[in-house]
Amino acid sequence: MATYREFEAYVKSNYPVLKNPKNSPKGFMCVEVPCPNERSHLIFVHPGANMGKIGEFAEVVAFFGQLSEAKLEKALEETFHLPLGGLVNIHGRTALRHSIPLLNIDESEIATAILCTAMSADQLEAKFFGSDKF
Repeated sequence: MATYREFEAYVKSNYPVLKNPKNSPKGFMCVEVPCPNERSHLIFVHPGANMGKIGEFAEVVAFFGQLSEAKLEKALEETFHLPLGGLVNIHGRTALRHSIPLLNIDESEIATAILCTAMSADQLEAKFFGSDKF
């Protein structure tokens, strides 16, 4: 896989894509990913940077809520122990974000990145909010 269009086609053929969900940031494609314990988590994907010879990137974002300063510090500590991703603030909502380099990636690496991002955000959401909002 080498381009964002190929990445997007893979995602569309392997995950349910939701049309215009209320929490979707503009320009993102929304995908529902099943998680353990009969939960699911929404992830949002969009093109990332194009780094020339390094190639294109895809961004995988999973929101999990709005954090107060006190909770944000705890969430940053929790994120240290996650397998991938980092916390970001997008339009006042806290999310876990992972950038995927696409130049030499195979389908299993995409599936792993999507699943890990969704499950990690779902764990953060359960820990800090107790509900399944995203």
